[in-house]
Amino acid sequence: MADRWERLRRAVKCTRVFSVAEYPPAVYCSFMREMTNHLPAFAWLKSERDDIEDAASYLYANLKILARSGNHFGTSNKHVRIG
Repeated sequence: MADRWERLRRAVKCTRVFSVAEYPPAVYCSFMREMTNHLPAFAWLKSERDDIEDAASYLYANLKILARSGNHFGTSNKHVRIG
């Protein structure tokens, strides 16, 4: 999962079309008894370009990436959840 997040962050950083949500630094996990990073199953992206009104439609039309629009979760269409 860590590799997946690292590749996603690198890809998003190169395009500058989207930004990815940042999570708090590593914390101690009492179950694993070690420091662990936050690696959720879903990533939230935000469109940084003003001409993209619906990020989910943009991702599908241009990159064939299926995503859920932010309006399903109470936020604007400039946000999108991918998993």
